[in-house]
Amino acid sequence: MRIARFGVKRCGLAVWTAFLLMAAVDSFVPPRPAAAAENQAKPAAQDEKADPVTPGDVLSFRQAKVAAEMTELEERMYRLSEALKALEPENSSRLMLGLKFAREELILHQMKDAQQMLGTLSLGEAAVEEKQLLSKLQRLHDLLLATDLDFQVQMERLRQIREALRRLDKAIKEEARERQSSQSTADKQKEVEGLRKKLASLAELIAKQKGQTESAEKLAALEKEREAAEKALRRAEEELKQANFAAMQRDQAQNRRLNEGITQLVRDLGESGAGALRELLRASGSMSGAEGQLGNQQAGPAGEMQQQALDSLKYAREQLEEEAEKLLEQLRAEVKRRVMEGLTLMLEKQTAVRESTELVGPKAAAGSRQALTALTGLGKSQGRIVEMANELVTLVEETEFGIALPAALLMVRDAMLAVHDSLADGDGSAKVVAAEKQIESDLQALLDAMKQLPVSKMSNRKAQRGPRDRQRELNRMIAELKMIRLLQTRTNQRTAAVDESRAKLQSLSTAIKDEIEAVADQQDFVREATERLAEERGDELPGGM
Repeated sequence: MRIARFGVKRCGLAVWTAFLLMAAVDSFVPPRPAAAAENQAKPAAQDEKADPVTPGDVLSFRQAKVAAEMTELEERMYRLSEALKALEPENSSRLMLGLKFAREELILHQMKDAQQMLGTLSLGEAAVEEKQLLSKLQRLHDLLLATDLDFQVQMERLRQIREALRRLDKAIKEEARERQSSQSTADKQKEVEGLRKKLASLAELIAKQKGQTESAEKLAALEKEREAAEKALRRAEEELKQANFAAMQRDQAQNRRLNEGITQLVRDLGESGAGALRELLRASGSMSGAEGQLGNQQAGPAGEMQQQALDSLKYAREQLEEEAEKLLEQLRAEVKRRVMEGLTLMLEKQTAVRESTELVGPKAAAGSRQALTALTGLGKSQGRIVEMANELVTLVEETEFGIALPAALLMVRDAMLAVHDSLADGDGSAKVVAAEKQIESDLQALLDAMKQLPVSKMSNRKAQRGPRDRQRELNRMIAELKMIRLLQTRTNQRTAAVDESRAKLQSLSTAIKDEIEAVADQQDFVREATERLAEERGDELPGGM
């Protein structure tokens, strides 16, 4: 199939991705071996020289066509994104997001793997690959048609800034090390130069003193001083020889290339990265100059240029951090809305699972096959709730929304996983129902705390804080403390349960040891959240305002 023109409208994107979905489905059609063999036997009889076309060849060819269409889609998404940057920035961003997703998920690579499996008629393995591909293509389709593109673009920009900051930290650390190395070498060069001048001066003084017989004692002192200076010079020259200027130059070149990669990443940010981009370009120029100086074995000037590069890198980092904070400020309201919607939906679904568990659990315990099957189905429903929890955890961690919220969500997620495993094993006992009720209670507690959690952050300038600011921050503290209290309460309950289980055993089993370690980790989460709350919010309490 060839599409003559690829429109930039979302409907055009939908048509193309829909085609890919249908083609991917069509590519895996298990052949009927007997019929296939019969069909292939006829042409073989007519022309013994012709190579028979196997069912694997047919399926592999179909998959190859899908891979070719995927390659064309990626190429067109890139070309159109570049062409539309100025005219239609929204569609351009949409296309780049789709292209990035397709490449990060290795869709094309997975299609080629599926093609090889189909060629060898490894149908079971191919079916697994095809199922994963269908899921990824559907997600690509949804991304290209997303109605909340602004939010996704902002999130992608935030990830880019975070990646740039991560690389910058590495570049800054390396540049500081290289500058220290250059400075140490420069100091050694100065020491050698100073000792040589000193020896030259001592030689002149000794030559003058040799003609004066009355100054034998002074001459001996000068000779002794010269011997010490010569010894120091030999030692300093030996240490200077150990300075590998070629290796230092290579290290500097490598760090410059790292900075160039960061520069390209920041350039893709557009206006939000303009300030940092200028500093990164300055840093590259300084690094290049340092390379030249190191090539000439001039450690002093190289160190000065490396200091300039270091200053530019640090300033670029400050500017990127400011841009990240601006983005986070813009995202917080939407993040809060999504988290509350997610918690509400999870609570509704968890309640439905619990009610069904109460209904079929006793029947399953009585040996009903139908009830056991129903519990297994509830396990799948519980698994989908876990997936929703994972998505929320990722969202709040990426946007740094709340201090205790990520840990609280992880705690609830872990409880959901335990229920999922129980239901999947056909366990619908009262203990499982109690765990489901506890999850519902925790989700409701998180919802109540979220309602009280403000969206915007307080100004860093106390002079600009008014009564409303103080009340908002007090609400923030209360909301965070509610979540921390929830975490500590559940940790305490879990500790008591583990201690009770341990008391029944004569020796600690591996399972109990693992459970104790898990409780210890959970307590660490609570402690770290409390410490961070004290550090970041302690001065925002009414008494500190």
